[in-house]
Amino acid sequence: MHDDTTFAAPLGDDQATSAQEQIQRLDAALLNPIRLLVMTALVTDGFYLVADLGEAAGLPRLAVTRHVRCLRDVGFVHTRRGVYGHLWIQRTPHGKQRVTDHVAELEAVIAAGRALGHAASPVADHPGPQTRD
Repeated sequence: MHDDTTFAAPLGDDQATSAQEQIQRLDAALLNPIRLLVMTALVTDGFYLVADLGEAAGLPRLAVTRHVRCLRDVGFVHTRRGVYGHLWIQRTPHGKQRVTDHVAELEAVIAAGRALGHAASPVADHPGPQTRD
């Protein structure tokens, strides 16, 4: 039998636990890239037109609107309809703090992943996974 293990040493329990804790601190509502994009686009406390955000990102208005609804439901944004029915959004203080925390946690997860990659260096003389013809 061939062993497909490509790492020199197993990860320590403390390294694995630390990575799991960092991942668990990520905000589930912001794991979707469209919602994260919307929240990071709200750079001021003013109102933004959802159609403009979607157009600038090259996303269908319906898709952006659906994700804005999710952000509103978790309290990250306020929404209101304009005179012509246009949807406007504004980040809440809670939403601002959660996106700041989420981005910091993402950076920590990336740093931890890189550290794990260095701690678990690939074996130089290992042939890698075997393929079948």
